[in-house]
This record gives sequence, C-alpha cells and structure tokens, in this order.
Amino acid sequence: MQTDYNTYEGLRAILEKETPILIAQIRALYRELDKKFHLQGAKVPITFGFETDSLGSYNQNGHGQKEHFHFSLFFIGYAVKNPLSKEDRMDLYKHEYAHYMRYNMPVPKQYQWQPGIHGSAWKYCCSLVGAAPTPYYKAGEALMNHNYEKTLRNPIHDKTVAIRDQHRREQEYRRTQNVIIKYETGESVDHPKFGEGIIEKIEQQPGSVTLHIRFGEDLKVIDQKWLIQTKYKKGKIQRDSVTNHERRNWIMRQEKFKMERPGLLEIGDKVQISEFQSYMNYSYIIEPAVAMSGCYKNADRIKAKEGIVTNIEHTPQGYYITAEFEA
Repeated sequence: MQTDYNTYEGLRAILEKETPILIAQIRALYRELDKKFHLQGAKVPITFGFETDSLGSYNQNGHGQKEHFHFSLFFIGYAVKNPLSKEDRMDLYKHEYAHYMRYNMPVPKQYQWQPGIHGSAWKYCCSLVGAAPTPYYKAGEALMNHNYEKTLRNPIHDKTVAIRDQHRREQEYRRTQNVIIKYETGESVDHPKFGEGIIEKIEQQPGSVTLHIRFGEDLKVIDQKWLIQTKYKKGKIQRDSVTNHERRNWIMRQEKFKMERPGLLEIGDKVQISEFQSYMNYSYIIEPAVAMSGCYKNADRIKAKEGIVTNIEHTPQGYYITAEFEA
C-alpha cells in the first residue's frame, strides 16, 4: 500500500496511530517477563517520541520525571522506510526491560563488579531475559548467540559500532574545526554552480566561518564548511576541456525541507533523501526521517539522492533547512 507523506506532520500522525499496537506488543512481552521474574514492568507507563539518535530508554522516578519506558517511533514504527526487524524490535524491548530489572530486583554480588548503566548488573539482567548484552544497537544482533558467561566476566568492548559518546566527541571536534579560517582574503575559489570567485571578506562566527565571495557582478555569502566539502567532492576542473553534458551536471538546485527541531543537521552536512509518491505528487524525506519536503509534480522531481545542507533558518512556522542537489 502506498503511504501518503505529503507533510512531515503527516508522517508523525501516521506513526502516532501505530502506538496502540506497539503498546500492546510491549505490554504482552513485559507481562510474560513479569510472570517469570515476579515483577511489574508491564504496569510502567510507556511513552513515544521522534528521536533520531536514541532508540529507547527506561527512566526512573526522580529529577522531575515519573518512571516510564520511552521509545522512538522513527525506529520502531512500521511506516518509516527502514523500521527495525521484528527480532531487533523485541531485543530493544528486552534491553530496556533489563534496565528496569536492574533497579527492581536483587542482583547477586558477583555480578556487581562493573558500575555504570550498562555495567555488569545490567548485563546479568540481559542474560536472564535473552537481550543482547551490548549498550548500542547493531542490526541483526538479536539473532546472534551471546556468550553471557564471557560477557559477565569482562567489560564491554564494542569496537564495531560508533557509540554515541564517540559520536558526540566527533561532533564536538568537527564544531571546533568549523571555526578555523582556512581561506584568505583575495584567494580564488571554485564553486560548482557560480564558477570562479574571489573572497572579499571573511567572518568568523560561533560555530562557523562565512565567506563573502565575488562571482562577477554577484556577491555571495557562503559557509566555509560547505564550500570545502563541495570543493573536495568536485575537485578542480579545467573548464575548457569539459563537455556540455558535464557542464549540465554542475547546475545545482536548492530545495527546502522542514526540520522537526534544531540540532538534527548542520550546514555542510551531506544528506541522503528518499522519495515517496502520493496520488499525483512526490515528496522527499531526509534520512533518517529528520526533515520533510513539500510536494513536487513529476516534472519537478529531485533526481539526485544526495545533497549538502547550505542553510538553516528558524521561522514562526518552524525550522527549515536548504539543501543543494545536482539538477
């Protein structure tokens, strides 16, 4: 069945309609585990959100919040392009139930040697419910056989997945690199659409550097990060030697997408889009479902599957990003 994704809010509405089914699935599993371990996890409230960097969580009472399980519909919902498999979804539910168990049942002393949310006590609970004893999601791990005996003797060493802590460090490093000026006034640069230009002014701002570049009679303000990424992608090209077909490939188009909240994308980010068809129109989602386009007629479809974020703005209607694609 073809799903109509005419608006970003439409996708959210479709996912929200799935919550009764998801709650029933989660509670059915938790009732089975409650019966086995004499707990009451099935009675803990369940909430849903649209996070793109976190699959789920178990939250205790305190710090201004009540006890609850929380899951992101962008991962467990059925309407998204690449939802979790049934096995991985069940493993996620068990993963969070193991967190609940850690705080609501006694853990033998020999399994309390490693502190932390994903320490040895949590891994022990994973062994009881059959959850993958790793803190971060990896597709297909629910189908693997886990050596719990070995896991309960050793700290977690997951070298195959870029964990969120590492991701945050990498993001922080990139932000520090973004404010380093890498051009000079008067320097010549190549732009994939406007051609050769001369830098007239450089402005260093919090988190970015903007370049005022003169292309003939036009003065453009361009983010340094975007220009560097595009330049590396395109390379230096001898214009006299290219064909008309290659010149057409340089022509770029800019399109706007509505973003749910700030911080999901940054200027200069390389993005991938997925196309969805309704009755007479096409719309696009920046994966993993972080922003949604408007509607396009067949003649105006976006042919490219990858683009680069060139601008982010906050309006009374919400957050909008502009991405540039090859025409």
